[in-house]
Amino acid sequence: MVNFALMTEGETDRAVLKNILYGLYGSDIEFTILPKLLDATDSSILKSKFSNWELLLQYCHDEDFEDVFSLWNYVIIYIDTDTGDHPNYGVPLTYEGKDRPIEELVNDVRKLIISKTN
Repeated sequence: MVNFALMTEGETDRAVLKNILYGLYGSDIEFTILPKLLDATDSSILKSKFSNWELLLQYCHDEDFEDVFSLWNYVIIYIDTDTGDHPNYGVPLTYEGKDRPIEELVNDVRKLIISKTN
């Protein structure tokens, strides 16, 4: 059995990823969703202070995050780039008034996620 930890911003992102993975691996796969909200306090923080991508990036810096890699075969972190211009995100979508190439955005988001894991 192949198992995956999915870190996504929302339910629809998870649903799409799960269906892609079922198509690739068949039905003999297992999922866990991370990060898990622990209580009402976490839920209220999510609704008022953080967006979902901020919560994902915060979780990447959490001391428990490193354990994920020993528990699951694959960890998929899916983060949208539509709010890249937000100061807390820091991945500009344009440069000198033009859309940045997708490859650059992907590389910058990858660097952002890696920087949060250290």
